[in-house]
Parts: sequence; structure tokens; C-alpha cells
Amino acid sequence: MRFNKKMAVKIKAEKLRKFATQLGQKIGLSEKDAYTLSDSIVFANLRG
Repeated sequence: MRFNKKMAVKIKAEKLRKFATQLGQKIGLSEKDAYTLSDSIVFANLRG
């Protein structure tokens, strides 16, 4: 399956950061480590 613009989903950076932080905490990361992970994910996503 090829990706096209119709398949794209836009999510606000802060919502993605919050979700990723919560997910990191659920898998056992500390709040600080989960935030660091989520911040890296959001930064990379915004850069493309």
C-alpha cells in the first residue's frame, strides 16, 4: 500500500507529546524519561 495525502492525519504537537509521554509511563519509564522520549518523537515528526 502506498501512502498518499488522503491518508494523512494531523495531530497537534502537544497532543502527540502528551500521548507519547503517557504511553512511555505505562511501559515503565519515569515521567522525566517518558517526556524526553516523547519530546524526541515530536521533534523528529515536526522536522519530517
